[in-house]
Amino acid sequence: LEVKYQAVQILKKSFKTYYEYYIPKPLRKGRRKKPDQLTAILDGKQIQLEWRKGATALGELIFALHRVEAFGKGVPRSDITAWFSKNLNVSLKNIEGLMSQAKARKIKRVRFLNELSEEFESFLDEKN
Repeated sequence: LEVKYQAVQILKKSFKTYYEYYIPKPLRKGRRKKPDQLTAILDGKQIQLEWRKGATALGELIFALHRVEAFGKGVPRSDITAWFSKNLNVSLKNIEGLMSQAKARKIKRVRFLNELSEEFESFLDEKN
């Protein structure tokens, strides 16, 4: 039993994950940031925003903004995706796959955009 315990201890010390093995240590340190946050200073106050709806919801928004040319004609979707990914600290590497899954849905194909539309309609219908 003691030998087995020692073998486990040795394996634990020498085991490295893929991330630890292939990513240099200085680059790994930057990964410990709290994910999905955007911090800005407005009127002297630090405002912290956090994206909480997931990558698929953000993908729906990006695709819709690109289709209506919200950032101008000819701006590539990849640039819009890179901006959102960087500024919201959300991994969007598989955005094409996520959108393929959305296309394959039978019902509620644009869940997040429908939710946005419903909430905005509800806001407009509210009495002051």
